[in-house]
Amino acid sequence: MHKALLTVLVVLTTLSLGACASTGNLREGVPLVQGPAIRNVTGPYDAAKACVKEIPETAAINVGVGDVRDVTGRMSVVGNGNGSFLPIVATKMMESSLADTGVKLVDMSNTYHQLVDWYAQKGLLKGAKLFVPEYLVEGTISSLDFLPGKAASFHIAGVGYDSRTYQAVGRGDFSLSTFPFGTAAGGYMVATTKVSKEFTAVENGGGAYEFVGGGTGARFASFSLDKGEREPMQYTVGFMTDYAAVDLVTTLLQTLVSEGKIPHPHATMARIHECRELLEDTGTTSASKRK
Repeated sequence: MHKALLTVLVVLTTLSLGACASTGNLREGVPLVQGPAIRNVTGPYDAAKACVKEIPETAAINVGVGDVRDVTGRMSVVGNGNGSFLPIVATKMMESSLADTGVKLVDMSNTYHQLVDWYAQKGLLKGAKLFVPEYLVEGTISSLDFLPGKAASFHIAGVGYDSRTYQAVGRGDFSLSTFPFGTAAGGYMVATTKVSKEFTAVENGGGAYEFVGGGTGARFASFSLDKGEREPMQYTVGFMTDYAAVDLVTTLLQTLVSEGKIPHPHATMARIHECRELLEDTGTTSASKRK
């Protein structure tokens, strides 16, 4: 046991000395470390979104996105600053999700409308009109609850293993309603959806510790190997908006079919069912939907 610990200490000391000796010429530029390349975000509902995009009537739907905010109030304290477990504003995520379904997006951001108002006051618009959406999507990240975790620990003679798991469940609520457009009245809620997602984190660690030497010259030596895996909660909220976007748009298309506003209802309904099957086949997010 002592021999193994001494071997580990020698290796660590050698690595430390090597790091100190590799500082190089301080007058030269330091090469930048390049990590993985930038990539487009992909998710479990990409096939369902692509399916909706292939429905011809989807391209004629004008949609604007209002606020999609975190109302849970869940905060984490990291270092000297505060952060949120979930995105404070997920509006842009919802816009990206809807864009992938093929609908026409109308900019509803405060920045855009403030600029339009400024140009109007200056008389620079010269009769130009502002596009208005037929439908408005809004939502909230409504809840985040941390579930009881599990922990296990096993140690004998200074050698041991520790394991911990954490779980949380988040919920989002989204709606699609009519917006005043032409002679059409606004405020009618066409579709709603509520989605939930469980988040899991696992930490595993093992190591050994022992006093090396004897008497007053004894020294404490230890080493540990740790591994942790955690689903990115903020990142995964974007997958929740992907799910909600497909659910809301397909429900809207079903409503338009029932109202006789789509020329080929049977073909469209068959395509809608196909898209919904793709949405459910992933099995990664549980949801309750408005049927």
